[in-house]
Amino acid sequence: MNAPGSKERKTPQEIVRDVMELCADSDTGRNLMEEHCVFFPELFHLWDRKKEAGVPITDADLRSLVELCTLCGLCPYPRVPADLMEAKSRYIEREGPPGDPTSHRCSTHGPPVRHFPQAGECTAVEQSRRSPPSQDH
Repeated sequence: MNAPGSKERKTPQEIVRDVMELCADSDTGRNLMEEHCVFFPELFHLWDRKKEAGVPITDADLRSLVELCTLCGLCPYPRVPADLMEAKSRYIEREGPPGDPTSHRCSTHGPPVRHFPQAGECTAVEQSRRSPPSQDH
């Protein structure tokens, strides 16, 4: 990842993009992993879409991709699972766990942040927590 003693701290997106560059430049994982891994088929789908159709790989794509690694032990590159776990840790550090109701995006607080709303803040989130689901008959 970062050189030993380096003060540079990569973002989770930078880590995942580095993994993509490493893996996508080689077709080793393209067919080898197709039946046993959900991470590599999605990595190659995103990579091919970018190269062939010019569709950019978004931050949301990268965030979703990280969640697909299951640490199966089949990866041809030993550093890939470690880098993906580091990226996942940094996402969680910054945004909280996926699906965590205290980690959300709202108009008051901008990008996803770990946030515990105070009374009167984030009314949409508070309302969704308090209001029972509507029952249309």
